[in-house]
Amino acid sequence: MSEEQQIKKGFNAGYLMAKHKPELSQTMQDGFIDKENPFALGFIAGAKEHGHEVSKPRTKNYTVQIPKSHKKDKSRDKDFRDM
Repeated sequence: MSEEQQIKKGFNAGYLMAKHKPELSQTMQDGFIDKENPFALGFIAGAKEHGHEVSKPRTKNYTVQIPKSHKKDKSRDKDFRDM
C-alpha cells in the first residue's frame, strides 16, 4: 500500500473515530508511538478536520431582496373612478 493510501485510510479512520467515539480517538492519537507514520499522520489530520467542522457555526445570514416590481405601488391603490 502506498504512503498516500495509508494517509487516506488514516484520515478517514480518524475522522470517523472523532465523530463517533471522540474519547477513544484522543486516546489513540496520544498512543501513537511513531507519529510520523503515514497512517498516524492521516488519523490525526482526520480527527482535527472533524473538530474544525464541529466548531464552525452552522447558521448563515440570508438576506432577501424584494424585486422592485413586487414592492407596493401607491399609485395603483388610488381609485380612478372619480375621474
